[in-house]
Amino acid sequence: MNFREKIFILLGALFIGLSGFYYLFMEPSWEKVDRLQKMIRHREKENAEIERLQKKYVNHTEKLKSLENRIGSIEKGFSTLTFLETVAQNSNVRKNITSITPQAPVEAGRFKGTALEIKMEDIRLSKIVEYLYRIENSEYLIKVNRVNLKNRYDAKDSFDARFSVISFTTT
Repeated sequence: MNFREKIFILLGALFIGLSGFYYLFMEPSWEKVDRLQKMIRHREKENAEIERLQKKYVNHTEKLKSLENRIGSIEKGFSTLTFLETVAQNSNVRKNITSITPQAPVEAGRFKGTALEIKMEDIRLSKIVEYLYRIENSEYLIKVNRVNLKNRYDAKDSFDARFSVISFTTT
């Protein structure tokens, strides 16, 4: 073989050797690096989600403790019915209440809910809002669940109202 053929064979062998090295060692390691980088990004997203959920959990735990303290501060003889009647008397809407009906009690873990449905007739919207505001913003944990207003045909500025409230105590 002459010198030129030897160089050609040497260059061919070198090309085959470098190609083999690249395909056997370099490319698999780069694919592994890409796969690991994708896993890192995925784990970072999971960690961010865990941190977000942890903050949410802490926030909910603080709210629960606050509610437990609020419920715990309610005196033992508290009656939701009596409270609603007192608020109605103070809001001058007692004459408009046609019925206050107890509903089925609600159990939620350590809490027991007392539900009542209140029906009012021939009442102005401002009086309804004032009454509901006083209920919701009282020192007691009472929540207005549902409000249903119906226009009266005999008086355009009056309504018939029906709403349900629920108060919670510890079991």
